[in-house]
Amino acid sequence: MSMRSLFPLIIFATALTAVQAQTISLEPDQLKPVNVKAETVTFKGRKALRVRDAAPPELGDEGPV
Repeated sequence: MSMRSLFPLIIFATALTAVQAQTISLEPDQLKPVNVKAETVTFKGRKALRVRDAAPPELGDEGPV
């Protein structure tokens, strides 16, 4: 096999290792909500996470996130 025929395979293998999926838990008890309320809900038949503003009114929209 020549290097020219291996080049697409090398590019594909490099791209495959560069893209890695990461699973993130959306359970409210495993998150650290700051000035928000997080709850598990069902949306269109699927499990989802609802995040609502829970900051005091005097904080305003420019408060820390």
